[in-house]
Amino acid sequence: KSPIFSLVAIVTLGVGIGATTAIFSLVNSVVLRPLSYPNADELITVWRVTDSTSQFSTSYPDFRDWREQVTSFAALGAHTEVSYVFRRDVGADELYGEGVSVDVLPLLGVPPHIGRWFSEEEGVIGGPDAIILGYSMWRDRYGADSTLVGKTIPLSENQFTVVGVMPRGFHFPTPDALYWVPLRGDEILREAGIENPGRTIGFLNVVGRLKRGVDLATASREIESITARIDEAENTRWRGVNLIGLREVLVGDVSGALFTFFGAVALVLLIACANVANLYLVRSSARRREIAVRAALGAGRRRLVRQLLTESTVLAIAGGAVGVIVALWATSAAVSLAGDSIPRAHEIAVDPAALAFTAIVAVIAGLLFGVVPALQLSSRGVSPAINEIARGSTGGRRSRGFQQGLVIAQIALALVLLTGAGLLMNSFIRLMAVDPGFEAEGALTARVSLPRERYATDEATLAYFDEVVERLSALPGVTRVATSYSIPFAQNNFILSFLLEGEEEPPRKEERQWAGTVLVGEGYFEAAGVRMLRGRGFDRRDHYGPEVVVINETMARRYWAGEDPIGKRFRTTGGLSGSVESLESRFYQREWMTVVGVAGDVRRRSLNEPAMPEFYRLHAQMAWPGGAFIVRAENRPEELIALMRREIWAVDPAVPIEQVGTMRQLINRSVAAPRFRALLLSTFAAVAGFLAVLGVYGVMAFAVAQRKREIGIRMALGAPSQRVLGEILGRGMRLTAYGVAVGIIGALIGTRALSAMVYGISAYDPFTYAGVAVALALVAAIACYIPALRASRVDPVITLREE
Repeated sequence: KSPIFSLVAIVTLGVGIGATTAIFSLVNSVVLRPLSYPNADELITVWRVTDSTSQFSTSYPDFRDWREQVTSFAALGAHTEVSYVFRRDVGADELYGEGVSVDVLPLLGVPPHIGRWFSEEEGVIGGPDAIILGYSMWRDRYGADSTLVGKTIPLSENQFTVVGVMPRGFHFPTPDALYWVPLRGDEILREAGIENPGRTIGFLNVVGRLKRGVDLATASREIESITARIDEAENTRWRGVNLIGLREVLVGDVSGALFTFFGAVALVLLIACANVANLYLVRSSARRREIAVRAALGAGRRRLVRQLLTESTVLAIAGGAVGVIVALWATSAAVSLAGDSIPRAHEIAVDPAALAFTAIVAVIAGLLFGVVPALQLSSRGVSPAINEIARGSTGGRRSRGFQQGLVIAQIALALVLLTGAGLLMNSFIRLMAVDPGFEAEGALTARVSLPRERYATDEATLAYFDEVVERLSALPGVTRVATSYSIPFAQNNFILSFLLEGEEEPPRKEERQWAGTVLVGEGYFEAAGVRMLRGRGFDRRDHYGPEVVVINETMARRYWAGEDPIGKRFRTTGGLSGSVESLESRFYQREWMTVVGVAGDVRRRSLNEPAMPEFYRLHAQMAWPGGAFIVRAENRPEELIALMRREIWAVDPAVPIEQVGTMRQLINRSVAAPRFRALLLSTFAAVAGFLAVLGVYGVMAFAVAQRKREIGIRMALGAPSQRVLGEILGRGMRLTAYGVAVGIIGALIGTRALSAMVYGISAYDPFTYAGVAVALALVAAIACYIPALRASRVDPVITLREE
């Protein structure tokens, strides 16, 4: 009988419940739901640590000793990322998988969809090449052929026998792993030319399953004891071991942000409930006659409350149904917006647990917004209610007070959310304003990895890159092409220690000076848009002469402060301790290198990490079989992507191409997480602010309607319209001021959770607080002004005639 009221209430609740359900789906899927392995809480990862307690992968000898000596684990396995090339009729793809010890897949407890796990024979050095496919690779590349088990498939230069296919939905350690091959000791390092690496190179990630009845503390004590004996006997650089649950490793530090957002969306739901409660109070004034008649006919207070709560619950359930639709859309939008910034994103869905949550929230919401109006409406006796009706009263003082309290609460909650959103948005704007150190607009990148078998010599490698550069340079609109091993935000630059000329090498590794090194080709600084501050870049004369380098501004300032670095010399003394490059002599020639130029700093890893000391070396002087092409074009470089692929594969169709896109996309991917947080909280805050302002308008409009008779009489007795306008507007602004004051206090408490998420700004930034408060007050003033203006235009003659 009240379709407008019902529609507004259902939509308001639907938005609040839907947003809450969507965020619950994220929290449940990412943080609360166990991993999709049997008894997943028993799965533990083992990490090496140093004095700084940073976590590192494990060497093969350490893993071997742990597996042989520990008794707290039912099984212990190791895995590491591998990649092979899948060749197509035209072109090739580099497919990433995992090399796993034969223990890993069985200890996870998920049997293959078809076929079997790896045998012990396949897990020893020199054993047969076997492979287990992920369901998506089996389906997409081999048409879900059930007869594939036992057949061989070509990957890179090898022939792998398919021994099994894992079931749909199985992923380890992430969905990026499309297949699994046997990890045969330290064979990977030996194939790379590293003999007897010992315990210095950590390349294995260790995972195990605890025995039933053994807790994490017991397992930690045992493996720490074993490791201490190893470290003492071997005199390793490590300082112990750390055990962490597999789920904590996969989820990372995203749980704090998700719970923060869940708290934020709960505030949106509370504001929605407050709005509907206000609507209920307005509607209750029109139903006082009905309630009074019911009471006069013998309905007790309990019966009346039950009647009204039933109505509010039905509305809430209808709002919950709308909320499910909102949640389905919002969840999909959130996952798309988050990109790779949310772990386990492939598992996020509005599942039965989320639907059950929606039902519970809907019922609670119905009780929440319905109980107080129901109690108030049923609290009056029969005679007082009939007397109020007879004299035309339109509401009690308690009802108005409760409405005003709800408005104050709405404004306060909205201000908390708007302040948080303002901080994150301000932080994101500051982050995007950071100079990355290169010109992203107009530049394309494409990364390639040359097969070792086909490019075994430096001459063949350099000839390949030279030919591709020549072909890409001939494309229409291309102004510059260069190569680089490490493009910005790819996080694959080398870290080397070095010694300045005239200094003595420190006796301990901890006292060495460290800098990043980047391999680049001629014309790199022009192609990437990196500023040259002093000296020159590389050219053809540097190919065969003494080795020269270009350093970045940070390195120049830190090691040659107040001096001209041009002409200064230094040499490298080793690679990042424990890494492959520390044993590969090509990464650090011991010859002296001369500085010929100083380039501007480039944000190598992310926009919020300052540049570290870094020097550039010429690709021609140290050929490396992998790298990226950087192409600078005059107009719309994205239109050249297909042509780039064609030209690269024209040189060698067996070379896989990846990470093709614009430099702007690299920046956008690097800020996916802060952008997601800012947009998500801003959306919640916008909804909350709209509902709060709507609540202010509704209360003021209802107050004017209640006082229409009083205002008419006052104006008939000579009260000026401006006084009426000012009085009504002042009442609304007082409510707003109270709400803003409470909200600022709440924001000071609540925004502490955002301290780790903001960049270049404090979580208590006064300008953000003041700006949000003023903006909310102005919008609320507009919401108050409209009913106040209507009140000031009341015609006293018409009002008295109606009386």
